[in-house]
Amino acid sequence: MNKLKRLCRGEDLEDAKALMVTVPEEAGIAKIEETVSTVKCFGRVHVRSRMFNLSLNHLMVLCECWETFSHEDVPTEVVHLESGEKWQLVTVIDCTY
Repeated sequence: MNKLKRLCRGEDLEDAKALMVTVPEEAGIAKIEETVSTVKCFGRVHVRSRMFNLSLNHLMVLCECWETFSHEDVPTEVVHLESGEKWQLVTVIDCTY
């Protein structure tokens, strides 16, 4: 079982409504939710947990989406609205962490 799937289970979160996003350490919860919510198939997004990944030097943020989404509709990244930086999106289907 991969880490994202274990996190979903620990947070009592449905796989079909969960994703992980890689963000810089200084990214605030409100900006993460606002940025990831720009992907229409997710609906509104709520940050459930965060953990620092030493090898990536970024935060790994577990998010819950209000909508059940098809993994085929999920882009590989989302662009932060202010900085233009690309944040990687990972779902249970394609998780390698």
